[in-house]
Amino acid sequence: MNKDQMHGWTKQIAGTLRAHIGRVIGNRAVTLKGRVGQVIGKTQASYGSARARLKKRG
Repeated sequence: MNKDQMHGWTKQIAGTLRAHIGRVIGNRAVTLKGRVGQVIGKTQASYGSARARLKKRG
């Protein structure tokens, strides 16, 4: 697991938690920021996975 995968995974988890907290307290802005964090984390983790596959190939 490379650093992009690890950072992406942690951002995704943090975004999930923030979104749940936002729903519980009824704050739409916090929920939205959590969802954005999830997308950013998933994108970064996917980038890290693609990078790892390319490194494996060549």
